[in-house]
Amino acid sequence: MYWKIFVLLGLGAFVLLSAADWVFTFTLLRTHPHAIESNPLAAACLEQYGWNGLAVYKAFGVLAFGLSVTLLLRRRPSVAAGVVTLGCVTLLSVTTYSHQMLCTLNREARTLREAEWPSPAPSETAAVEESPIPDRCWFADELPPEKKSRPTITTVQTSHRQREARLPAVR
Repeated sequence: MYWKIFVLLGLGAFVLLSAADWVFTFTLLRTHPHAIESNPLAAACLEQYGWNGLAVYKAFGVLAFGLSVTLLLRRRPSVAAGVVTLGCVTLLSVTTYSHQMLCTLNREARTLREAEWPSPAPSETAAVEESPIPDRCWFADELPPEKKSRPTITTVQTSHRQREARLPAVR
């Protein structure tokens, strides 16, 4: 009975983490157009069918994982608990990586925006200020404790190719 409750709670956590992964992917790809989806199957679904296609792809992945763990739970409950734990830890690491990437890209965009010379036209500033992404994360500090000092910017102008080279791929 203990294993069954543990596995069901783990499956619930897996569903929530999958939804968070989709939201972070959506936010990264919509707000940072140079970012890419690094999973080739997910990228193909996104390219062919759009955001709804990616949501269906993720939903089928969650459904397949849930059904396989449920079948495993009937025969080997302890193994099912291990599988659901491994799945949650893996998805948690992907979601944490995506969140960290969002924070880093937003911090860099804000730093570049503050360093621009001359100031951007009012229409450009309005589009940036209307961004749906908050400046601070609700559960993490803006900067790690060892990086609390403000970075020094040596070059103000960067080319389009240099910015693309610095953007990491979305997992």
